[in-house]
Amino acid sequence: MLTKVEIRIAGTADGAAIRGFLKREWKQDHIFVTNQDIFNWQHHEPKKHQLNFLLFEENGAIQSILGYIPSTHFSARVSEERVFLAIWKTASSCKTAGAGVYLFQQIRRKTNADFIGAIGVSDTALPIYKRLGFTTGLMDHFVVFNADPPAKFLPVSPVPAGGKEAVSLVKISLYDDTDRVDQICQAADSSKNSEFLINRYSRHPSYVYEAYLLSLGSNQCVIITREIRVGNALVCRVVDTVGSFALLAKAFGALRDLVSAKGYEYLDIYVTGLDAENMTAGGYFLRRVNSEVVVPNNFEPVQMKNSDLSFAWRNFSAEHEVVLFRGDSDQDRPNQETQPA
Repeated sequence: MLTKVEIRIAGTADGAAIRGFLKREWKQDHIFVTNQDIFNWQHHEPKKHQLNFLLFEENGAIQSILGYIPSTHFSARVSEERVFLAIWKTASSCKTAGAGVYLFQQIRRKTNADFIGAIGVSDTALPIYKRLGFTTGLMDHFVVFNADPPAKFLPVSPVPAGGKEAVSLVKISLYDDTDRVDQICQAADSSKNSEFLINRYSRHPSYVYEAYLLSLGSNQCVIITREIRVGNALVCRVVDTVGSFALLAKAFGALRDLVSAKGYEYLDIYVTGLDAENMTAGGYFLRRVNSEVVVPNNFEPVQMKNSDLSFAWRNFSAEHEVVLFRGDSDQDRPNQETQPA
């Protein structure tokens, strides 16, 4: 029998079939299988009656999927359409060789993206990105340790370095400070805005995020953080930043004070596109590949090992500065239903 092949964007009614596909082909307890709220929050477009998944079907049956997260999913007024690729999986029984690659090659035509990126790229997928002209590599992992950690979660914690710049750090509300956040985004020519940050972080169905304003003279940026409880310890991760990225290199002292005041074991930042020498000169510890210092990335469940997050991106519009944080893709969402105590 002749195989009928179709590539299309998923409709809302395809949700059950996609989640069933993940249960069969990925794992039975995948977060999208066990928690439909997370699935819908990341991929459902109710106004368009679609799901942000590209489907490869054979005779009407899903054989490969490519999930994606467009900027417009969180704000219709973003300055450019950036698309970040998420879950990518092909069925073991798929009869069409390279079905997943076909989806990958179609993503820009289907979304009209100005920019396509991915974080946490698998070892098997990374060569495909390279062949298609994407910039690839490993994200830098910067850490601010507590000089006297209250819980001693980590076996080894380097003593924080100095930070002489008088950067101000103030907690803000994304809901109450929309005008200021929009001004900061516009001044930095950011592709994001206050609406984007509110929908991406303040309205997350599972996680609680906090926003802080960093200021030094006329330079400002907003950082988005999330606390994680590990037993009796607290750690903090910076998941996103908008505004003057260069200010982060000078903000070590302010973040070190935040770590101390909050009683965090450490604060970390996964990022690519910042000047690593400026960051380390500013005081940050750069956790390198094969580092003996362990700064875990996975907490659901806790895995006491280092993780190197790979990235891939490609600009299709005018060249501009590309700085990516872990929150830009799908690397800061629950991995399982039960959160650690």
